[in-house]
Amino acid sequence: MKTIIFVYFLALITAGSSCFSGNNGNEATNNEEEEFTGTYDSKTGVMNSISCYCFEVGYFTNKKGEEFPICFDEYGEEPDCTENLYIKGYFEDITIEPENTSPCPAGTMEIFIVTEYECK
Repeated sequence: MKTIIFVYFLALITAGSSCFSGNNGNEATNNEEEEFTGTYDSKTGVMNSISCYCFEVGYFTNKKGEEFPICFDEYGEEPDCTENLYIKGYFEDITIEPENTSPCPAGTMEIFIVTEYECK
């Protein structure tokens, strides 16, 4: 059973990293940069649908209580802290059109692309 779960997770990661279409957050956009401070709940390494859109990913809850997915792919790593995390970046709609063998469903999700962060 553990092997099956591992194989499924590996397929999810592989498909997630290869099924982007359009701008993947590494290109300049016209989106306005925004700043937030709040808490971070990592979903990296966990089978979660947002892993199809970004690898270093999780949910961020700002001081107003609003929750949204955020992506740290530009850094290749996540922050060490989960509380009092300052993030700066922009929201981007990311669309995926996976191949038939992908466990990821086709769709579009608005994700906050982190361009700067700091543990406070």
